[in-house]
Amino acid sequence: SIMSIQIDCHIYIMKRITFTIRITKGNILKHQAQDHIITFIRNQLKGVKITKPVNLHYHFYEPNKKRDLDNIASFFMKCCQDSLVLTQVIPNDGWEWITGFTCDFSVDKDKPRIEVIIESEE
Repeated sequence: SIMSIQIDCHIYIMKRITFTIRITKGNILKHQAQDHIITFIRNQLKGVKITKPVNLHYHFYEPNKKRDLDNIASFFMKCCQDSLVLTQVIPNDGWEWITGFTCDFSVDKDKPRIEVIIESEE
C-alpha cells in the first residue's frame, strides 16, 4: 500500500546548523521540528500503523536553489523518520523497517513543501 503526507515547508524551513552549535541547541531544534512533523502525521495519517518494512520517497519543493541538496534533506529525513516512530506509524527506523529511501528536489516558489510517500508491502 502507498500512503503520503505533505508538510507545509514555509513554516518548516530551518536555519542552517553549523558544527559550532552546541548539541543542546541542535537537540532543541530537532524536537521543535519533530513536533511540527508529528502534527502533520497525526492529521494526515490518522492512526495508521504499518506492520511491514517501508521505502520512503521524499520530494522537497524549495522556494529557490539557494540551499545545498544535502542540507535540505538530511536534517528533515532524520526528524521525519523519528517522528514516524514516535507516532507509532512504524515500530522502528532501523534497517529492518526502513529498507530504503529516495529524494527528489524541485523549485516551487509559490508553495514550498515536502511530500513524503510511504510505500509498504501491506
